[in-house]
Amino acid sequence: MKNKGMSVVEIMISITVLLAFSIPMIGLASLSKASSKRNTTKTQALLIAQSYIDDLRYSMNKFGRATTRKSILIPKKFKVKKVFSVYGTSPGIVNYSVTIKYKEFRNEKSITLNTLISQKGSVYEY
Repeated sequence: MKNKGMSVVEIMISITVLLAFSIPMIGLASLSKASSKRNTTKTQALLIAQSYIDDLRYSMNKFGRATTRKSILIPKKFKVKKVFSVYGTSPGIVNYSVTIKYKEFRNEKSITLNTLISQKGSVYEY
């Protein structure tokens, strides 16, 4: 006599195998979501810092002095610190540093971008 269906044991084994492969995939999806959020926050911090540096370079080219606008919109979770300092012994060269602090899963993180700016105009002008 031939058996035309699956027994209860075969069904239990197939469910166990299915669960053994699907449960780790659920964990990977959760890990992927956390990693995506972390990278989004870091990218936002980099874009804010870069916007301050671009704004400063624009003002140096347009007005000949280092100023930044007050109208750069920053989400509340970011704190900005801007620092001007003289670079070495070279007169007219300024190191501009922008540090963005933010929270990432209860940890305080920061990103710092630096650039050198000449306050004497371009050295390539004839």
